[in-house]
Amino acid sequence: MIKRYVVLLSITALFYARGALACRSDAGNPTWDPTLFHQSLNTDVNDYGIFFEEAAPWSGCTQAAADGLYKKIYLTLHDSSWNPYFNDPSVGPTGPYGRWLSGGDIALIHATALRLANVGKLTKPLDDMIQSINYQAKIDNFCGWNNFWNKDQNSCMDDYAIAAMGYGWVAAYRAKRGLPNAWVAETSSQDAIRNALSTSAQSICAWNGQTSVSPAPDNPCSGTLADLLAPNSAFVPISFHTGDSIPYGLGLFTSLASASIGLRVADSSITEQNLLDDNEKGAVQKLYYHSLPHVNSDGSVWSSDCSRFTRTVDPQTGMSTMTVTSDIPCGANTPSPKMFPIKEWVQRYAPNASSSEPSFDQFDTTLFCDVPTDPDPNRAEYCDFFSAGRRSVYGQMALDWVKNPPVFTNTTLSDYTVTLRTANGNYLSSRGGGGSDVNAEPTTASTNEQFSVFIRNGDTQLSDGDTLTLQSLASGNAQWIAAEGGGGAGSTLNANRLSPQSWETFTVHKLNGTGAIFNGDPVALTSINGYYVSANNGGGSTVTVDRTVALSWETFTISFTHN
Repeated sequence: MIKRYVVLLSITALFYARGALACRSDAGNPTWDPTLFHQSLNTDVNDYGIFFEEAAPWSGCTQAAADGLYKKIYLTLHDSSWNPYFNDPSVGPTGPYGRWLSGGDIALIHATALRLANVGKLTKPLDDMIQSINYQAKIDNFCGWNNFWNKDQNSCMDDYAIAAMGYGWVAAYRAKRGLPNAWVAETSSQDAIRNALSTSAQSICAWNGQTSVSPAPDNPCSGTLADLLAPNSAFVPISFHTGDSIPYGLGLFTSLASASIGLRVADSSITEQNLLDDNEKGAVQKLYYHSLPHVNSDGSVWSSDCSRFTRTVDPQTGMSTMTVTSDIPCGANTPSPKMFPIKEWVQRYAPNASSSEPSFDQFDTTLFCDVPTDPDPNRAEYCDFFSAGRRSVYGQMALDWVKNPPVFTNTTLSDYTVTLRTANGNYLSSRGGGGSDVNAEPTTASTNEQFSVFIRNGDTQLSDGDTLTLQSLASGNAQWIAAEGGGGAGSTLNANRLSPQSWETFTVHKLNGTGAIFNGDPVALTSINGYYVSANNGGGSTVTVDRTVALSWETFTISFTHN
């Protein structure tokens, strides 16, 4: 929770064709472009939800999700607002993905990348970009019980729960990809879960039930987790968000459920039985049972009888009094309990918390919007909040994956790293690693002379006639190669595109036969308009895309490794 409100086209038409948009993930989508960095907590997490949903194999949009995710991360990491830090009012100066509650972005990025790998859409540039993200969870400077009466009375539970989710999926990604330090993220996730279910971390308030106290205490959270879990305890677990708010306690189990699945993907020794210790299970049960009376009989409507905590001061005597009334909406601006299908997670990870009462076991997808905009101004803020990002976490992660944990059988990279040597022994090179032109000047191959080749027509073996895209491989600056104008008179080759469309699409031709292409084979590349890529003078100069036949200047010796 946050504290505020393809169609598949044929290879000839290609979804890359300029203006042909079939998926929500498409860059330049006229309804909503999720590939931009919006500098908005809610809006950006919604974009990552779009990629996550369209990375599913049944979406028909997995390629669009892969391309869109790369552009979104690139623009986020390169946004000028960091310069070098962004001053987030909740956590202070921070860098990319260090903003308040960025764990939602992080979880969806890494889970999406695993989904993409599973369907053969994870490339080296995308993997490199994801690995470059240095996620360090930041806790709101103003959450908790300090200075309670002069603040919004917000607990820290959402900060820790969303951090747990972010770290959990970093651990999953790193473990499945065989990358180092997965255990560091795993430990951080488990620590965050512990803090999310703690009184000492000011996540859960243990209130003694007194409704009128003079003089008013500094805050109503006088008990500990031990007091809350004691037999026949009179203490009540309060999820503060300007009073008792069920979505900021029980609702945050969706984030903890997501974290649980990420941790189990990362580490097979973690099970439903041992992920939470007895105290954490007890805290889950207390919050669960506290929530049940505050929904109607079929679990579809919040009641308006949750606790409001106020302090008044007698102007004559100066005596302060804390008063507690049961008169505020329990849903904290969420339209229905059917957004939070957490019973399955509770029963599996903190058993004995089950009931025949309204049970939070239903999920209504119609409560969410497909994109974070709506032409109805009365729904604009609603859709910005309850869009694909939260639907992905609440429904897919916290319900579907709790019932049936995901299996990521393929976590390898799906592209080739290639070099292309000209007739004179020079190499095609992306000047500066990306963001500029492609030349044929270097006589040795280093990073700028390497390209990611991804086959767009579904083959796994590079072969004669394959449709492909090329992307530079400079760390942090990889960009797609474009034949300006699609090829023809005056067309040059540039490495300055953040999303591939028709001009960034090429066909590879094997010049010494047909079928599979092997290391050392001579090849040629044609643009979408059918013009050949040409190293002028056979190398040592510029590269154009304006030839209609392949002679020596249009011939390149390919060397590659399959990533």
